[in-house]
Amino acid sequence: MNKQMELLNEKYHKEALVEALNRNYKSPEAEESFWKGLPMHYLPLMKKYFRGEFVYRPRGGSYNTMPFNCRMADATSFAVYSLMPMTHKEQGLV
Repeated sequence: MNKQMELLNEKYHKEALVEALNRNYKSPEAEESFWKGLPMHYLPLMKKYFRGEFVYRPRGGSYNTMPFNCRMADATSFAVYSLMPMTHKEQGLV
């Protein structure tokens, strides 16, 4: 019974996270990313709930080595790109 409650609680948190991301950080339809400008505190949640489904690209940090490359450690935000976009669209994530 406790395991079922954990699964329901996790599903609720995942749905709430997707709703918040779609409301506040959704990328325009013409762009490849699903969400952009996410603060770094969302990264652990994204990795927890969507393991292996997305690629996370750092943004807004220091660009010391290359002008188009930011390290995750320096980033202030990140963008999310899907590894399986058609599946995510069918699931209604975006």
